[in-house]
Amino acid sequence: MIENIKYENSYLKQASKLIKKHSLTQEQIDNTIELYKTNRNDLKLYYHSICCKRDKHRKSISILGTNQQYKILFAEYDTITNFIFIGHHDRYDRLNKDC
Repeated sequence: MIENIKYENSYLKQASKLIKKHSLTQEQIDNTIELYKTNRNDLKLYYHSICCKRDKHRKSISILGTNQQYKILFAEYDTITNFIFIGHHDRYDRLNKDC
């Protein structure tokens, strides 16, 4: 079970923007994070590692109820998970393109 989660400021700002634009709901984000905390391997999350030379700990999950259009990008270590990005799949792809 995951307990220690840290949120980058950029993640928090982007989440707030997405909620204000009605692209995502707080409930979708909270439900996704709760499922990640309790069962990160649940197939609904599409949990997977990202091939990244600069960050070997980079992982991704999909926001529930968005048909994989919105993702959360994070770095997962032994004792802490650092949420880096939340947003549309297109921007997510650009972030990971030259990783």
